Amino acid sequence: MDVATLLTKYAAGERDFRRCDLGKSWLPGVNLGGINLTEADLNQTTLLRSDLEGAELSWTNLQNANLNGANLTRVNLSGASLRGAALRLAVLVEAVLLETDFCGACLVDADLRRTFLTGANLSGAQLQYADLRGAFLAGASLTGADLRGANLAGADLSRVNLTGANLAEANLTGATVINARLSWTNLAQVNLAGADLTNSSLVTVINLKDVLLSEVRNVVETVVTNQSGTVPEPPEIVAEEIPESTALIDTDSENSQIVSETAALDGNLDELGLAETGLAADLPLVSDSAPPQIEVNQDPTAPEPDQESITPPDINHPDTNASNDDSAPELPAKPPETNPEDERLSLRD
Repeated sequence: MDVATLLTKYAAGERDFRRCDLGKSWLPGVNLGGINLTEADLNQTTLLRSDLEGAELSWTNLQNANLNGANLTRVNLSGASLRGAALRLAVLVEAVLLETDFCGACLVDADLRRTFLTGANLSGAQLQYADLRGAFLAGASLTGADLRGANLAGADLSRVNLTGANLAEANLTGATVINARLSWTNLAQVNLAGADLTNSSLVTVINLKDVLLSEVRNVVETVVTNQSGTVPEPPEIVAEEIPESTALIDTDSENSQIVSETAALDGNLDELGLAETGLAADLPLVSDSAPPQIEVNQDPTAPEPDQESITPPDINHPDTNASNDDSAPELPAKPPETNPEDERLSLRD
């Protein structure tokens, strides 16, 4: 539908223009109060200073539309998309904006008093000096939004996500900020007098410089520790000392330490009379010298043999090689020696 046809039918009293295509149309300063443009396409349409009071615009596509200075009082924009739209100085008093998408939209100096923004997406929106007094923003997302100097007195900010938002010099007098997320939020010179901060923590905000907290109600873990306007530093981690029992052993002194401990243990065995039992021989020693000789356990009461009386056995005399053990095998007798000359003579014969 073209603009001329729309204006002609509207002048004739027709108001139902649902699902019509008016993308990129030029409609500045027109009067379209009470019009029904549900699910219509108004992408990049210019409605500068137009009058749309009481219009039905639910689920309408208004992305990148120009609505600067437009009158949107009591319009229904529920579910509509106004991503990147321009609404500077627009009037949206008592407008119904349930789950409306204002991501990246410009709402500087806009009049949003008593609007219903429950569940709306205002991430990255520009709301500097916007008037949001008495607005209902429960469950809305304002992550990264710029709310410097905005007036949120008496507004309902329950369960609002304000992560990374800038609220410097904003007015939240008497606002309801229950279960709100304020991580890395800039609250410099914010007026929180009489606000209800039940289950909302100010510990991780970026800036709390000159914040007015008089008569703040139901604050949980509100620890104002950062007044300098800088990002809070993480707690310093102090390294624990390693106990001596778990300290690493110097490899250069490892052998000497083991040898000294083994020597001390040998001394204890001597005192207990256990050195002769051969227990000390089982202890490992780390030393550059030759390994210790392991003695065969013997009866301590048996007399030591006389080294001089021990003579090597003579293999020529089997009787001397007899052992007391009956199971030991007997060695065969050595054959008699023969003269080689006698063998040659016997061969000739």
